[in-house]
Amino acid sequence: NTDARHSCDKLFPMLSINFKLILSLILFSSCTIVVRSQDSCISDPTTPNCVNYQYSGTAADIQSMCSGSMGNMPGCTLSTLCSSDQTYAQSQYCNQFAILKTVCGDMGMMLPCKNYRSMCQTNGSVIQQCQVETLPIPTSVAAADQITSICDAMSMPTCSQCNARMTCDLLTVYSDLCLSMPMMTDCKDWNDYCTLVPDWPLCSSEHPDSTAPPQMRMYFHTGTYDYILFESWIPRSNLGYAGSWFAIVLISIVYEALKSFRVIWEKRLDAARRNRDSLESRHKTFTSRKDHVGVFVRDDIPRGLLRMFENGLSLIIMLVAMTFNVGLFLAILVGTFIGAIAFGRIIAKYNTIEYSFGETAPDASCH
Repeated sequence: NTDARHSCDKLFPMLSINFKLILSLILFSSCTIVVRSQDSCISDPTTPNCVNYQYSGTAADIQSMCSGSMGNMPGCTLSTLCSSDQTYAQSQYCNQFAILKTVCGDMGMMLPCKNYRSMCQTNGSVIQQCQVETLPIPTSVAAADQITSICDAMSMPTCSQCNARMTCDLLTVYSDLCLSMPMMTDCKDWNDYCTLVPDWPLCSSEHPDSTAPPQMRMYFHTGTYDYILFESWIPRSNLGYAGSWFAIVLISIVYEALKSFRVIWEKRLDAARRNRDSLESRHKTFTSRKDHVGVFVRDDIPRGLLRMFENGLSLIIMLVAMTFNVGLFLAILVGTFIGAIAFGRIIAKYNTIEYSFGETAPDASCH
């Protein structure tokens, strides 16, 4: 009995070891069968059981394509945009395989696209994943050609982001150019994909994430995103636009004030001239050359400076109006209204002011 017990004690560990070995072999065989089944869908995507196959190497292939020198491809920009915000990530165009399809449709001969080519470009492929819809963005070559064409036709600040070898973010630069001049013929692709995703930063210059300059719109429009006089004066928020609005109102008021001050100055100069003429006629004297120089320095130079500043402000106001921004245009009208009320009555007073020697400013009704 003792010998039998010892024999059993030795047998059970051996059975336990053998059982574990058998389980391991079964698991290994199962994994091998699964891997071979997956590999078979990549190598032969025409097999009926590959219809619902889901490729597991999508993220790795995208990372491999976009981490090197090819990172400026439009598909890589799309990948970055999709991963930057959950709002975009929920879009069908941010599906990982859709991005891989876009990237490999651009540079399909690159090594990371080998599996994609085998799965989706083989005649008779039944893999449904290959039918995923993609955003119709231009390829790298097409985007580079369109950027060159746009910048040759009209030089814009955005053009400086790309050098002669086009080592720049092609999709972002192309989109920014088309945001500025959307009616250009080279912006057809931009219009096509922005019809599908109009709220994305690639398609809306007023989007907080957009890097595009304001759009040039030669017609009355609303909105807060416009150039105001200077390249750096661009309201990028409602608060910034409100501050700009009040600044334009103030400029219009100052213009009205300056115009009123010049009119008053002119009336004073006219009164002084008539006084001098009256004195000369009474005392039979004549103005000397020295007096003429004094009049030039005292009267004519200030008159010219006032007129210069007045015209300068009027041109500034005109340029603001040429933004065709309805809000800014209304700011000019409001400022003119306030300025006319505040300073118009001062001019009216000077129409009845009595000057020295008992003279009164002439009344227009007497002529």
